[in-house]
Amino acid sequence: MKVSFILLTLLFALVQSHSHLARPLPTRRLDCRVGNGRPRACYGPCPPLDTYGEPTGISPQRPAEVWRRGERQIISWHRNNHGKRESGFVRFTLVPVSKMMDKNAHRKFTFQISCWSSGLHRCYSRSERVCGNDAEGLAYEVPMTVPSVYPDGVYVFGWAWYGGGDFRGRGFFGDYYSCSFIRIEGGSRLTTSYSPRFIAGTRQSSQSTCISSVDRIGVCIREPCRGPQIAPRRPRGLPRTIYLRDISRESFASNNFRQNSRGGRKKLNKESQFTPPIKNIGRGPLGVKGFRIFDVATGKYKDVPGRGRKLRVRLSKYRLGFTVGLRVRGHVTKVTFSNRRYFHTEALPPYIINGDSKHRRLTPLPCRRRQTLVYRATLYGSDSTRKDVDFRISCT
Repeated sequence: MKVSFILLTLLFALVQSHSHLARPLPTRRLDCRVGNGRPRACYGPCPPLDTYGEPTGISPQRPAEVWRRGERQIISWHRNNHGKRESGFVRFTLVPVSKMMDKNAHRKFTFQISCWSSGLHRCYSRSERVCGNDAEGLAYEVPMTVPSVYPDGVYVFGWAWYGGGDFRGRGFFGDYYSCSFIRIEGGSRLTTSYSPRFIAGTRQSSQSTCISSVDRIGVCIREPCRGPQIAPRRPRGLPRTIYLRDISRESFASNNFRQNSRGGRKKLNKESQFTPPIKNIGRGPLGVKGFRIFDVATGKYKDVPGRGRKLRVRLSKYRLGFTVGLRVRGHVTKVTFSNRRYFHTEALPPYIINGDSKHRRLTPLPCRRRQTLVYRATLYGSDSTRKDVDFRISCT
């Protein structure tokens, strides 16, 4: 009986010995991984925003933190009883919200890799949010600098741990993922490029390597991973340069794919592609080039010019109604729509007056025959500029 109790205790400790992001607050309080008793596989690069894990309330509309370009931030994660053979790398990424589940985007926009065992410290609070379930009340952290190449806006911050070994010093743990939403506003001057960094972190025996079973993410997808012996390794997968033009292109690019349950990508129906490719983003002053009228029933759209800031819509063409988006110019980070009774913010193109649901479903504008809707659109630029545009929609 005593032996059984000891074995159960050890098994419980092993089950609890996993890690995920602590700060910034992640979208879910459950580690995202594949295998080792997990009832639902999570292939990353972020936990799905559905029923996976315990939601924290963090969303693009309610980001966890506001950062400034060039600002020093502390990223922390849970130790969760890994007292010996502390090993592996942590990867930090910042990707556009529309690329949250795109593994290639996370690889492309990796801006820092550090050692998982960096900055061992005593938690200021023993709460699960701050310290996880570590029996000794310890956690890890590492400093990082907000890259100067990101324009103002909301982004997905991606955290990944890989290369973790067991108490025997061999590879065991799979790839772990956590994500959060961050707003970047102001700070240092926006630059056209940024050089990603390897920062081993504090309290490390070497500043050029980390103790790990692998040197890159994706080797140990499933847990348990019978990987090689842990040893000092240099990280692979750190891009040489992140370019502003790539961030702009990805932020406004077509959201034509969505992630399936096994981490792959599949094509969406054309009629639900609300965000077609937009060219020449980020050039010239802020302004409105025209309107995009959406058919709520089909998701199809028609582009019309914005001469005089007046739009005339024939209701008989739209069986379930219509809605309208703006086609903008300049480096726009968000658009707000308002009138005496309404206020709405859109962070991604096409900037639809009343937005779309989390299932990418459109809602018709409340416009009756012979009625005119009046709105003010405020365009916000990446360099803290803004422009107000008044327009009317007449329904016939």
